[in-house]
Amino acid sequence: MENTAAALEALREEIAGGLGALVNPANPIFPVDPDLIPPPNLSAYREFVAGLRAGKLDDWDAESGHYRRAAGLDSTFIAPLVQLAYRATWLDDCDLTDSIGTSLDRRRERLTAWDRYTIDLLRARCQGDMESAVHLLEQRLEAYPRSLTATRQYANALQVANQPRAAKQILVPLNPDVDFTGRWTPEQGRAAYWSAMAASQHMLAHYDAEIDITDRWRDSASAEWLAIRGRALSGLGRGPEVLQLIQRILARGSIDSDAPSVLTIATELVAHGHQDWAMVAAESTLARLEPGSDVDSSRLQDIALANRVLGRKEPELAALERIAASNPDILLKLEAQARMAVLQADTGKAERIDKILAEASSRPLSTPTIRGAQIVARAHIAAGFGRREEAVTLLRDASARGMLPLGPSHAFHTDLLLAPLRGYPPYETLLEPEN
Repeated sequence: MENTAAALEALREEIAGGLGALVNPANPIFPVDPDLIPPPNLSAYREFVAGLRAGKLDDWDAESGHYRRAAGLDSTFIAPLVQLAYRATWLDDCDLTDSIGTSLDRRRERLTAWDRYTIDLLRARCQGDMESAVHLLEQRLEAYPRSLTATRQYANALQVANQPRAAKQILVPLNPDVDFTGRWTPEQGRAAYWSAMAASQHMLAHYDAEIDITDRWRDSASAEWLAIRGRALSGLGRGPEVLQLIQRILARGSIDSDAPSVLTIATELVAHGHQDWAMVAAESTLARLEPGSDVDSSRLQDIALANRVLGRKEPELAALERIAASNPDILLKLEAQARMAVLQADTGKAERIDKILAEASSRPLSTPTIRGAQIVARAHIAAGFGRREEAVTLLRDASARGMLPLGPSHAFHTDLLLAPLRGYPPYETLLEPEN
């Protein structure tokens, strides 16, 4: 009673922090723990929100600084540490993710189930244990069946694990106009939902159902919509419709954003045995991709891929040489150099690159998407030199220890660098969904 103002201020802080966590005005990428108890200190919560906002601006230094300060201001507020670990996982700093996990181990009995599952699955991914990560996502959804974040992330993990039927079963009850709008606009949410549904249907070779999805989605201005419809038409062998769609894409006049859609369709045509139509698509794209001196790396990659579809070795090599010489991304450089070694039948160079990739992918802790890409790059080398058994072993390893864009039945079947494996029974088995 002698210091009423201080007592009221403390009460205000507790109430404001608790309400802030519930209302969650920053619309974060990774939501505050559903069981958040006790409410965070208001100053700590403000730092947390500031970090989420910095994350949307891709300012990692500012973002991570806010999370660290938030955790320092309130030691009971675990959300900033979990978010820091989550973001570090995808920003190639798995050492930080594991360090946070280790620090939380000392107070594990005080963590909520949400935080325990989340930090454990992040550490499993960093350690290259994808099977455990998927199982933890399943357990988290069982513990929080009403959590849309838990639902979406588990469905995605199932697709990456080559289980499209299970992923589809989870996605079907969701409302694309409501349940995918957490961090997106309604249009982006619908695109994310229908893209995920279409991916499951495509992995199951249900191309008619994939066409139906694009009819229901009706966002024909989206490059993603065009690519999805094009790949479904390609799977069905409806060549004239595919070529009409490609003409429509290229008529939009934004070649840098549209070339990837057309080339996605072209590789799908190749995968389904329609090489002639694929060559038309690649030639049409290449005619619009001017290989000038100031071309950026993305366009060079499109030029290389278009020439790969057309079977033009020398122009592909020229594009790859420029990528290897100018791209700051070490993995892209190595991938370009590896492909050059295969085209030039340079086994010595290929062995040196394979050794670098093997060492990098064997790190105890690393970003799962990067680890997966490194192992797939090794499989490309093995396939290019006719070492089919080794290539398939590496592809299995890439799925087990890394995160692919989608499961093998989707990610591998249109990969032109794996074409030498087609018809090889272990490889064809690898492409089967639910395998």
